[in-house]
Amino acid sequence: MEIRDTRLAVELFYHHRRIASHRRLYGKEEYSTVREHMPPDKLFFTDWDRERFLEWSAKTGPATRRVVESIFDRAVVEQQACRPCFGLLALGDKHGAMRLERACALVLSLTSSPSYSGVKSVLEKRLDLPAVEKSVLKPDEQAAEKRSERGHRRGADYFGGRGNA
Repeated sequence: MEIRDTRLAVELFYHHRRIASHRRLYGKEEYSTVREHMPPDKLFFTDWDRERFLEWSAKTGPATRRVVESIFDRAVVEQQACRPCFGLLALGDKHGAMRLERACALVLSLTSSPSYSGVKSVLEKRLDLPAVEKSVLKPDEQAAEKRSERGHRRGADYFGGRGNA
């Protein structure tokens, strides 16, 4: 590939044949994507934009919508916000809309800049669940829950017996 840039355009050549030409953009905020130049596996993402994510998130709940708005507001380029919003969509599929909404509400109460990773962490640690729902866990899930709360402890036997306690 050979790239030629001028004050007004950027041109791409392959074996001395021009295959693409774009108007040159200046500045951080300027961004341009030509749909025909995108790889096939990325075309799916072009059908999703801020409005579509806001529409989906509003169906889930107001807290989820506020998280999506915040993610888009912080993104320099709109497309950069799509990946974390797709992540939220997947969390809703995995954990259910009600848990996602509660997790988003909790994250919003803790920070002014909520993120996908914050919501995911709340869901994985089950911080969004009331104590009643946690008590309904199966015995193996309860054991895992207790281990995650207190960490791993070896005890005196590991360090040479009860006399070392």
